[in-house]
Amino acid sequence: MGDISDIERAHAESFLYPGAYNTRVAQLLLEHRGRLLEEIRALRSGQDRFGMKTTREVLRTEEDALFRRTMNEVAPVRRLGVAGLISARGRLLLGRRGKDPNRGKYVLPGGGVKEGETLDQAFCREVLEETGVVVPPDPGRFTVPAYVIELPDRIILVAQIAFAEAPPLRDGDDLYDVAWFANLPADISPVIAPVLRNL
Repeated sequence: MGDISDIERAHAESFLYPGAYNTRVAQLLLEHRGRLLEEIRALRSGQDRFGMKTTREVLRTEEDALFRRTMNEVAPVRRLGVAGLISARGRLLLGRRGKDPNRGKYVLPGGGVKEGETLDQAFCREVLEETGVVVPPDPGRFTVPAYVIELPDRIILVAQIAFAEAPPLRDGDDLYDVAWFANLPADISPVIAPVLRNL
């Protein structure tokens, strides 16, 4: 994916997922960049949609409305989540999901991104809460996610991390029977099954 402009990044962050940068949204905005920037340039030239002079405040309102409209067209709002393919000595970290949907099925540790969090902050928090594993922070971890799971109501970005030795585990509120698996269990959640088939 090519670079995206600062204004596209800011609007993607503030309008779709506060505090988080979503690569899919960036791609969609990039695809529409030519049309968007042409309209923005027209606004910045001092003309509004009726050909009249506009104030700075009106310009900003028009610009915001343009991006809101475009994002609604190309990227309907979906919740953003993070998950981890976390391994140690060839074994994969999994746990049973403690709530619907897919209650009782094995899933990757992870969860939703809270307002004000970066993707990596959410990832480290969720893994700690669900498994007891302390993941070293890495701001660039989700620059290129290992996998992207797209569902009707949410997008899950999956990072990959390996430990030299397996850290101790504990169950969390949303995850139980947390363990390191040399072989995949049979009752895997259908959400992550396509990812695990590619390992």
